[in-house]
Amino acid sequence: MDATALFEDAIEWLREHYSEFRFFTERDLVWTVQRQLLEQIEDGKLALRVFNEERIGGKRADLTLVEGDTVVLAAEFKYEPSRERDDRRGGDIRHTKFPVVDWREAAADVGRAREFAEQRHAHAGYSIFVDEGGAFRHRTAPTGSRWSEWGGGVSVLWSRWREAQA
Repeated sequence: MDATALFEDAIEWLREHYSEFRFFTERDLVWTVQRQLLEQIEDGKLALRVFNEERIGGKRADLTLVEGDTVVLAAEFKYEPSRERDDRRGGDIRHTKFPVVDWREAAADVGRAREFAEQRHAHAGYSIFVDEGGAFRHRTAPTGSRWSEWGGGVSVLWSRWREAQA
């Protein structure tokens, strides 16, 4: 299985199991995907490794899949918890934390994922923005991205870029 199929399987697994988790920060989401990727790599005895916060092309990627010394996939993540979790509504996240994501940063992640692939720092670049309560769903998806509905009010901005062929 190649890295893109592996990563997309891990994201599909996350979609299927999303309601089983309670995330608080972007890092919780990244850790969950990283753990799933590690399990898939070990089960498949694949020659891939997964790293977080790896510097590539002068920037840091939230997750990378590496084969040998080559970064084959770089992924950026953003996470916005549902406003229903606001502590003033009896939730478990302080109201002073909202909004967690700045839309410009989410759009910048899309650009970074594209750069990772187009500048050949990785064979593929992904940007995944999990918008748990749909607070940003009304925004127009940046070029090369699309919104996807995961159910339960969870919207995901999905971007995938492939390395340009020589």
